[in-house]
Amino acid sequence: MKMFQISLIVLLAATASHATSQPKADTYAVVTVQMGMHSYDAIRWNRTTGQAYLLRNQAWQPIPETDRDKPLPEGTYEVQFISLQNDWGAIRINTETGESWTMSEGKWIAIDEMLPTEPAETKTDKDPPTADSTSP
Repeated sequence: MKMFQISLIVLLAATASHATSQPKADTYAVVTVQMGMHSYDAIRWNRTTGQAYLLRNQAWQPIPETDRDKPLPEGTYEVQFISLQNDWGAIRINTETGESWTMSEGKWIAIDEMLPTEPAETKTDKDPPTADSTSP
């Protein structure tokens, strides 16, 4: 019985080690956009790290980050790609945090968050009358 337990532990450890060493099947994703009758552009990205690549001359070229000196935090990243008149646009988002970037001149640029503004104060019936609100 003890030999069976040791064998089972070794087998479980080997299985766990093997399972963690292989990348998930959906680690990378690709989006394409048609650029003409016979041409297209493509972006490939790692869904966990956010690192993205642009297809250029049959090779994946990393898209640089303009405002980061360290890698993006791990998360869940998505990229949207849209065809424009004679160009295209791309946006990347970390779907866990909402942090997002737009591509400009071949680089990712962070999209700033707008701070909420204070709602305008409204008068209620409980507000005391003012000189302007009373009639003569």
